[in-house]
Amino acid sequence: MIRSTYKVLFALVLASTALTSANAQLFKAPIHLHPTAGQTDDRVTLRIRNENTSFSEVVVNGKTYEVRGHQAVVIKAPAGTVVYAGYGITRHKKGSVLTQMDVASDGKTITLG
Repeated sequence: MIRSTYKVLFALVLASTALTSANAQLFKAPIHLHPTAGQTDDRVTLRIRNENTSFSEVVVNGKTYEVRGHQAVVIKAPAGTVVYAGYGITRHKKGSVLTQMDVASDGKTITLG
């Protein structure tokens, strides 16, 4: 009696794992997980470093980036994007233009403070 119960439970567990693995195989083939693998990235990379002891903020494409004291932030954005001053930048008013990201500034570092 006990041995047959174990056999039935084992068969149920085996059948349930076989069903879940069969369902997983259905989704494996048609979904392409890397659709952008063949595309090139035309964005420009800009590194912003804060030499102050307190944090500063910059605004890129409407998104505010906080740069902590003695830290850096790397931003990728399309060429032609304007970087605006946010809170905590001593030599610039909030909303003033710091730089425009273009191909010539790709990989460059801007130092705040």
